[in-house]
Amino acid sequence: MTIQKQEVDDLNAVVKVLITEEDYNENVEKALKDASKKANIKGFRQGKVPKNVVQKLFGKSIMVDEVNKVLSSTLQEFLKEETRNIIGEPLSNIEQKPIDFETQTEFEFIFDIAYSSDFSVDFNDQIVIKAYNILVEDKMLDDYIGDIRRRYSKSVPAEIIEKGDLVRGNFQQLDAEGNNLEGGIVTEAALLAFEFIKDENIKEQFIGKKAGNYVVFNPVAAFENKVEIGNLLKIDKEEVEKANSDFRFEITENTRMELPELNQEFFDLAFGPEKVKNEEEFRAEAKSIIQKEFEKSTQYKMSADIKKYLNSNIEVLLPEEFMKRLAKINNPEISDEVIEKEFPALMQETKWSLIKNKIAKQYEIEITEELVHEVAAKEIDLYYSAYGRVIPPEYINELAKNALKDESKRKVFVERAFEDLVIDTVKLHISFDYKEVSVDEFNALSKENNN
Repeated sequence: MTIQKQEVDDLNAVVKVLITEEDYNENVEKALKDASKKANIKGFRQGKVPKNVVQKLFGKSIMVDEVNKVLSSTLQEFLKEETRNIIGEPLSNIEQKPIDFETQTEFEFIFDIAYSSDFSVDFNDQIVIKAYNILVEDKMLDDYIGDIRRRYSKSVPAEIIEKGDLVRGNFQQLDAEGNNLEGGIVTEAALLAFEFIKDENIKEQFIGKKAGNYVVFNPVAAFENKVEIGNLLKIDKEEVEKANSDFRFEITENTRMELPELNQEFFDLAFGPEKVKNEEEFRAEAKSIIQKEFEKSTQYKMSADIKKYLNSNIEVLLPEEFMKRLAKINNPEISDEVIEKEFPALMQETKWSLIKNKIAKQYEIEITEELVHEVAAKEIDLYYSAYGRVIPPEYINELAKNALKDESKRKVFVERAFEDLVIDTVKLHISFDYKEVSVDEFNALSKENNN
């Protein structure tokens, strides 16, 4: 068995692998003997099948397997010894001749392989990346606290209707003269959410009313959305057109969502027992949760900006034609037009992968199981924090352990941990220019960068 490499240009090469009979024959003979012992063929006792019968039945497939094993191991050893950055995997060369396992005993395989150019990664504190702190404004904090209070609010009876109430009652469809429409829609115990009414004039009719009062209005004008109207009148949305007239709505009940008082009982419900003990601490904890979520956004943007800077300022040449071939082979269901459209992004991701690996090697970065678990736990904690839920650390750790048992999720967390560690390493060797911005300013900056 021999292997030869011929450079085509700085980024491409051709590898020829010649496999002779002596490279695979011994393993073929061994595999035939094993097959004769295990074969279950009618007319022969198991383990007593003659070699010529086994040869006739399985000889070709066994030879194909053993030749492919030699080819695979030979290529793996060759690629392992390569010092340059190999892109993708070897691809069959256009000059590859058909292989005939019936008549051939020697086989030549020809592959195209490709490399990136050599490059270096150098950092210093003259590299400055813009970074941001998002301000938690008072209105934002008040709105967030309002959301938490609404989450733990209770429904209580209310005599006089006010904005935001839930009104229950009975609908009776009317004719043009304002009388009950014969055969018209009648709905009992309908629940009307005051805030969903779109027409302000109709809203005003409800203010100050109470159980036993009537309001006459057109539900189609009040709600506009056919699904909402259908749910309200308990009819199919196809029947909503028939409801485009006035109805008499008899109010039977009015309830109001009562917000919890800012006391210890509510603090414990919102953030856990004894986590906060007064309104000042409650606001501080709420602000901390918002800041934690903002930090996730700012850190994500910082990482993206570092990645963008490195991709833009480190020159890495890539074998474009080879990569297009590889993309088409790996995604046969995707059209050439789509591949061409997505190709610039593929080039950037490939370049970033090479830069990441270079940094990891240069700074001897290693991913530990503890780090992967930490990344998984942090991601889960941030997920719950976004909904204002505080989960005990021991439960977060248990959730992280379970998530890492799923191989597909584990792969994502390992890659995230690796990239985070690379980015954190880069942060230690460059400078940042911090600026405080509002959430709207930050969103505008992020949108601008994505365009």
